[in-house]
Amino acid sequence: MKNAIFLLSTIALSASAYAAQPKDQDMYFYLGSGNIGYETPKFGNNTESELANPHITIGWGKNINEYFSVEGVVRYTQSELKFQPTSEKINLHYYQFGVSGLATSPYLGDTPFKLFGRASALLTQAEMYIESLDNVDDNSGVMFNVGGGLQWDIDQNFWLKAEYVYGFADVELDDFYDKYDGFQISIGKNF
Repeated sequence: MKNAIFLLSTIALSASAYAAQPKDQDMYFYLGSGNIGYETPKFGNNTESELANPHITIGWGKNINEYFSVEGVVRYTQSELKFQPTSEKINLHYYQFGVSGLATSPYLGDTPFKLFGRASALLTQAEMYIESLDNVDDNSGVMFNVGGGLQWDIDQNFWLKAEYVYGFADVELDDFYDKYDGFQISIGKNF
């Protein structure tokens, strides 16, 4: 019995000592939102401001080293438009899943700020719903985007990123608009 108590005490003390040691936090998770919107000149302008239809992003990543990381990302974007000649409501939905490569600068002087750039390839499912026709059209393909921005390391565990994203090309999304841009704010946690 004494041996069991000694063994359990040793394990508990070892585990707490291990947990107290600083760890390399090379994995992270983040949530983001912003106003990434698609150019839709054929259908007209958004019925509301771009900020009225924010997108949602969930991401996770691995820091390869201090300056490079790889991310997986899931993003949902929705735009509500009015077709100009008829004022017909059109809803565009984009579901994206993909990977990004990020390059990060060293800290800017003695500040907790860094610059970063990204390049992404995203599998995209696009849907267009025309309300009056009760019609859904969809298409899928790959979209490519680049972006960049500023990262603020709030502390060792949390960071905040503000970035501009520009989608510049697609494969197999001929029926939908492939160009998009906008800003995104993300908050992340290292672990």
